[in-house]
Amino acid sequence: MKSFNNAQSCEVNINVKSYRTFSDGQKLGSDITANIKQVNIGEEDAEMASVAGGYDLGQTYDAKTYYKDGYFYISMEGKKVKMHMPLEEVAGISDIPAPINDWPESTIKNQQVKGNTLYFTLDGSALSSFIDISSLGSSDDGTGPDDMDIGDIHITVILDNNELNTLNYNLSVKIVENGQPVIISYDRTMKVTKIDNITITFPSDLDSYEEI
Repeated sequence: MKSFNNAQSCEVNINVKSYRTFSDGQKLGSDITANIKQVNIGEEDAEMASVAGGYDLGQTYDAKTYYKDGYFYISMEGKKVKMHMPLEEVAGISDIPAPINDWPESTIKNQQVKGNTLYFTLDGSALSSFIDISSLGSSDDGTGPDDMDIGDIHITVILDNNELNTLNYNLSVKIVENGQPVIISYDRTMKVTKIDNITITFPSDLDSYEEI
């Protein structure tokens, strides 16, 4: 069985649901699914392709991103742009999460094993330094939430022959934004669909993308 953590290439499907509930009861949310392929992971000639779709704050979301020859390409909302980008910056954009054992052991409040499924509960407040506050929202001045309270993070890991098959985590975050309380619920599932022997077919018009 090939290992996901040590794979030279992989393909995953990721679904992210995020909802904001405001003090007046209004709720806004997003539900986006992406198929991501990566080859030559961690190497100078690494390549990536992501096709994502769904809705975001009531609007249709459709985005395609690629990484090839040191450039990151974006096709979204009728615009096609590219930018030179170091490989280490792309790791975060490609949105494949780190292995569970990368979390500090001191943050694990509870863990259980049932068959091929592992359950973890992490102390969200102890992980605040790992979370980009500004990514959860911004105030009028762009500084991000005024305050943030992270609840427990619940993680489910499903193994197949002792290798990662599915990873889900969900959490709830209370923030104060522009003086008003907002509750953000976040649920993310990643399923590994293939390890190694991945082929990426890039669009033929990448050279025409506008450089920014």
